[in-house]
Amino acid sequence: RALSLSALQREAVPVRLTGEAALFWERCAKGFAGVSMAASSRVFSPVTMGLGRKLILLPASMGELLPAADLHTVIAHEFAHIHRKDFLKNLLYQLLSLPVTYHPLLWLTRARIVESREMVCDQMATAMTGRNEYAQSLLRLACLLVTGKLHPTPHTIGIFDANVFERRLMNLTENPKNIQGAARVAVVAACAALGLATCGTALALGMHVDAASAS
Repeated sequence: RALSLSALQREAVPVRLTGEAALFWERCAKGFAGVSMAASSRVFSPVTMGLGRKLILLPASMGELLPAADLHTVIAHEFAHIHRKDFLKNLLYQLLSLPVTYHPLLWLTRARIVESREMVCDQMATAMTGRNEYAQSLLRLACLLVTGKLHPTPHTIGIFDANVFERRLMNLTENPKNIQGAARVAVVAACAALGLATCGTALALGMHVDAASAS
Protein backbone atom coordinates (compact mmCIF):
# COMPACT_ATOMS: atom_id res chain seq x y z
CA ARG A 1 0.00 0.00 0.00
CA ALA A 2 2.89 2.39 0.69
CA LEU A 3 4.18 1.68 -2.82
CA SER A 4 0.69 2.33 -4.18
CA LEU A 5 0.56 5.73 -2.51
CA SER A 6 4.06 6.61 -3.72
CA ALA A 7 3.06 5.68 -7.27
CA LEU A 8 -0.02 7.90 -7.02
CA GLN A 9 2.10 10.85 -5.92
CA ARG A 10 4.71 10.32 -8.64
CA GLU A 11 2.20 9.97 -11.46
CA ALA A 12 -0.03 12.87 -10.39
CA VAL A 13 -0.15 15.98 -12.58
CA PRO A 14 -0.07 19.36 -10.74
CA VAL A 15 -3.31 21.38 -10.82
CA ARG A 16 -2.93 25.15 -11.18
CA LEU A 17 -5.85 27.13 -9.83
CA THR A 18 -6.90 30.53 -11.15
CA GLY A 19 -9.49 33.18 -10.34
CA GLU A 20 -11.93 32.53 -7.50
CA ALA A 21 -10.60 29.02 -6.90
CA ALA A 22 -7.06 30.35 -6.36
CA LEU A 23 -8.32 32.99 -3.90
CA PHE A 24 -10.37 30.39 -2.02
CA TRP A 25 -7.34 28.08 -1.85
CA GLU A 26 -5.29 30.90 -0.30
CA ARG A 27 -7.99 31.40 2.37
CA CYS A 28 -8.07 27.71 3.27
CA ALA A 29 -4.29 27.26 3.10
CA LYS A 30 -3.57 30.12 5.49
CA GLY A 31 -1.49 28.67 8.33
CA PHE A 32 -0.58 25.50 6.41
CA ALA A 33 2.75 24.98 4.66
CA GLY A 34 3.57 22.66 1.80
CA VAL A 35 0.04 21.76 0.66
CA SER A 36 -0.38 21.14 -3.07
CA MET A 37 -3.05 19.90 -5.46
CA ALA A 38 -2.69 17.41 -8.31
CA ALA A 39 -4.83 15.21 -10.55
CA SER A 40 -4.66 11.48 -11.25
CA SER A 41 -6.62 9.03 -13.40
CA ARG A 42 -6.18 6.40 -10.66
CA VAL A 43 -8.51 7.94 -8.06
CA PHE A 44 -12.30 7.94 -7.97
CA SER A 45 -12.90 10.93 -5.71
CA PRO A 46 -10.87 13.74 -4.12
CA VAL A 47 -8.43 12.37 -1.54
CA THR A 48 -5.75 13.72 0.79
CA MET A 49 -2.44 12.04 1.56
CA GLY A 50 0.98 12.82 2.99
CA LEU A 51 2.60 13.31 6.39
CA GLY A 52 5.01 16.20 5.85
CA ARG A 53 3.98 17.69 2.54
CA LYS A 54 0.24 17.26 2.08
CA LEU A 55 -1.23 16.46 -1.33
CA ILE A 56 -4.87 16.89 -2.33
CA LEU A 57 -5.46 14.55 -5.26
CA LEU A 58 -8.37 15.01 -7.69
CA PRO A 59 -9.68 12.65 -10.38
CA ALA A 60 -8.26 13.54 -13.80
CA SER A 61 -9.76 16.70 -15.38
CA MET A 62 -11.98 17.35 -12.35
CA GLY A 63 -10.28 20.67 -11.65
CA GLU A 64 -11.19 21.98 -15.11
CA LEU A 65 -14.72 20.55 -15.23
CA LEU A 66 -16.06 21.61 -11.84
CA PRO A 67 -17.79 24.97 -11.36
CA ALA A 68 -16.19 27.24 -8.76
CA ALA A 69 -18.71 26.45 -5.99
CA ASP A 70 -18.14 22.68 -6.23
CA LEU A 71 -14.37 23.08 -6.37
CA HIS A 72 -14.61 25.23 -3.22
CA THR A 73 -16.47 22.37 -1.52
CA VAL A 74 -13.72 19.90 -2.41
CA ILE A 75 -10.96 22.23 -1.23
CA ALA A 76 -12.71 23.12 2.05
CA HIS A 77 -13.45 19.49 2.91
CA GLU A 78 -9.94 18.24 2.18
CA PHE A 79 -8.39 21.08 4.18
CA ALA A 80 -10.63 20.05 7.09
CA HIS A 81 -8.98 16.61 6.91
CA ILE A 82 -5.56 18.28 6.86
CA HIS A 83 -6.46 20.46 9.84
CA ARG A 84 -7.48 17.36 11.82
CA LYS A 85 -4.38 15.39 10.73
CA ASP A 86 -6.68 12.59 9.56
CA PHE A 87 -4.10 10.97 7.29
CA LEU A 88 -1.78 10.34 10.24
CA LYS A 89 -4.67 9.20 12.44
CA ASN A 90 -5.82 6.77 9.77
CA LEU A 91 -2.32 5.26 9.57
CA LEU A 92 -2.30 4.79 13.34
CA TYR A 93 -5.75 3.17 13.28
CA GLN A 94 -4.55 0.75 10.60
CA LEU A 95 -1.47 -0.21 12.62
CA LEU A 96 -3.28 -0.56 15.95
CA SER A 97 -6.01 -2.71 14.43
CA LEU A 98 -3.65 -5.24 12.83
CA PRO A 99 -3.81 -7.75 15.77
CA VAL A 100 -7.63 -7.83 15.69
CA THR A 101 -8.33 -7.23 12.00
CA TYR A 102 -10.62 -10.26 11.90
CA HIS A 103 -12.93 -9.03 14.70
CA PRO A 104 -16.45 -7.83 13.68
CA LEU A 105 -16.42 -5.26 16.47
CA LEU A 106 -13.40 -3.65 14.81
CA TRP A 107 -15.28 -3.33 11.52
CA LEU A 108 -18.20 -1.69 13.31
CA THR A 109 -15.90 0.65 15.23
CA ARG A 110 -14.01 1.65 12.10
CA ALA A 111 -17.26 2.38 10.25
CA ARG A 112 -18.41 4.65 13.10
CA ILE A 113 -15.04 6.42 13.23
CA VAL A 114 -15.11 7.06 9.48
CA GLU A 115 -18.69 8.31 9.62
CA SER A 116 -17.95 10.67 12.51
CA ARG A 117 -14.78 11.92 10.81
CA GLU A 118 -16.61 12.80 7.59
CA MET A 119 -19.41 14.57 9.44
CA VAL A 120 -16.95 16.64 11.49
CA CYS A 121 -15.10 17.63 8.32
CA ASP A 122 -18.42 18.58 6.71
CA GLN A 123 -19.16 20.90 9.63
CA MET A 124 -15.69 22.46 9.45
CA ALA A 125 -16.00 22.97 5.68
CA THR A 126 -19.38 24.71 5.94
CA ALA A 127 -17.71 27.48 7.91
CA MET A 128 -15.86 28.35 4.69
CA THR A 129 -18.60 27.77 2.11
CA GLY A 130 -21.98 28.12 3.85
CA ARG A 131 -24.16 25.25 5.06
CA ASN A 132 -26.83 25.06 2.34
CA GLU A 133 -24.36 25.76 -0.48
CA TYR A 134 -22.09 23.00 0.80
CA ALA A 135 -24.90 20.41 1.01
CA GLN A 136 -26.11 21.19 -2.52
CA SER A 137 -22.56 21.07 -3.87
CA LEU A 138 -21.91 17.74 -2.13
CA LEU A 139 -24.98 16.27 -3.83
CA ARG A 140 -23.83 17.52 -7.26
CA LEU A 141 -20.38 16.00 -6.68
CA ALA A 142 -21.91 12.65 -5.74
CA CYS A 143 -23.97 12.64 -8.95
CA LEU A 144 -20.87 13.46 -10.96
CA LEU A 145 -18.74 10.74 -9.38
CA VAL A 146 -21.32 7.95 -9.10
CA THR A 147 -20.30 6.43 -12.45
CA GLY A 148 -16.61 6.31 -11.55
CA LYS A 149 -14.68 3.25 -10.46
CA LEU A 150 -13.13 3.19 -7.02
CA HIS A 151 -9.43 2.34 -6.72
CA PRO A 152 -9.13 1.47 -3.01
CA THR A 153 -6.19 3.01 -1.16
CA PRO A 154 -7.09 2.58 2.54
CA HIS A 155 -4.58 5.07 3.93
CA THR A 156 -5.93 7.98 1.88
CA ILE A 157 -8.67 10.20 3.26
CA GLY A 158 -11.39 11.21 0.80
CA ILE A 159 -14.53 13.27 0.58
CA PHE A 160 -16.56 10.10 -0.18
CA ASP A 161 -14.53 7.82 2.07
CA ALA A 162 -17.56 6.31 3.83
CA ASN A 163 -20.86 4.78 2.75
CA VAL A 164 -22.81 7.26 4.87
CA PHE A 165 -23.65 9.89 2.30
CA GLU A 166 -27.38 10.06 3.10
CA ARG A 167 -26.72 10.59 6.82
CA ARG A 168 -24.14 13.25 6.01
CA LEU A 169 -26.67 15.20 3.95
CA MET A 170 -29.31 14.83 6.67
CA ASN A 171 -26.83 16.06 9.24
CA LEU A 172 -26.10 19.13 7.10
CA THR A 173 -29.77 20.00 6.54
CA GLU A 174 -30.78 19.59 10.19
CA ASN A 175 -30.10 22.10 12.93
CA PRO A 176 -26.60 21.46 14.36
CA LYS A 177 -26.55 19.73 17.75
CA ASN A 178 -23.48 19.81 19.96
CA ILE A 179 -22.60 16.94 22.28
CA GLN A 180 -22.28 18.45 25.74
CA GLY A 181 -21.08 17.42 29.18
CA ALA A 182 -22.25 14.00 30.32
CA ALA A 183 -23.21 12.92 26.79
CA ARG A 184 -19.68 13.53 25.56
CA VAL A 185 -18.22 11.58 28.49
CA ALA A 186 -20.63 8.72 27.78
CA VAL A 187 -19.55 8.56 24.12
CA VAL A 188 -15.86 8.48 25.07
CA ALA A 189 -16.52 5.82 27.74
CA ALA A 190 -18.46 3.68 25.27
CA CYS A 191 -15.62 3.85 22.74
CA ALA A 192 -13.07 2.96 25.42
CA ALA A 193 -15.19 0.03 26.63
CA LEU A 194 -15.56 -1.24 23.06
CA GLY A 195 -11.80 -1.06 22.55
CA LEU A 196 -11.10 -2.92 25.81
CA ALA A 197 -13.66 -5.57 24.96
CA THR A 198 -12.08 -6.11 21.53
CA CYS A 199 -8.58 -6.42 23.02
CA GLY A 200 -9.88 -8.74 25.75
CA THR A 201 -11.51 -11.00 23.21
CA ALA A 202 -8.32 -11.16 21.16
CA LEU A 203 -6.26 -11.97 24.28
CA ALA A 204 -8.70 -14.70 25.38
CA LEU A 205 -8.64 -16.22 21.91
CA GLY A 206 -4.84 -16.24 21.92
CA MET A 207 -4.73 -17.95 25.34
CA HIS A 208 -7.25 -20.53 24.15
CA VAL A 209 -5.16 -21.32 21.08
CA ASP A 210 -2.00 -21.61 23.22
CA ALA A 211 -3.74 -23.94 25.67
CA ALA A 212 -5.07 -26.10 22.84
CA SER A 213 -1.60 -26.31 21.31
CA ALA A 214 -0.04 -27.33 24.65
CA SER A 215 -2.62 -30.07 25.28
